[in-house]
Amino acid sequence: MKKMTLSIAILVLITFAFWMINRPNNQSAGTITIQVIDVSANIVVNDHHAFNEGDSLFDILNQHYNLICANALYRPDASCDAQHWGRVILSIDDVHTDWNTTFLHLTVNGEHSHLGVDSVRIKDKDIIQFTVQKPN
Repeated sequence: MKKMTLSIAILVLITFAFWMINRPNNQSAGTITIQVIDVSANIVVNDHHAFNEGDSLFDILNQHYNLICANALYRPDASCDAQHWGRVILSIDDVHTDWNTTFLHLTVNGEHSHLGVDSVRIKDKDIIQFTVQKPN
């Protein structure tokens, strides 16, 4: 039992250390482009935003746009409080999704992002695109 407890404690410490080293906040300042594309493939937002060291993608979005995120049950939540797995954005300004029939697909510099808005590291001149898509 002691070995199991010690093993779990070590695993938790290693996980915490890894998270601290790999935090998603960027390490330099710059400018990014945010594009939001609706379900009809219209570019609704095409803005450039400066960011500072330590800003996250979510920070930038939250400063410049009206966001609605999903709560733990994937229902709309305007507070956008962080969930333990990260935020899921359902709406940016007038572009809305419902998670079931449509969702916001995130790409960075034209590449599908395997990370969410809380985990993407931004760099100077990145193009961040949110496109409304339907599930396959």
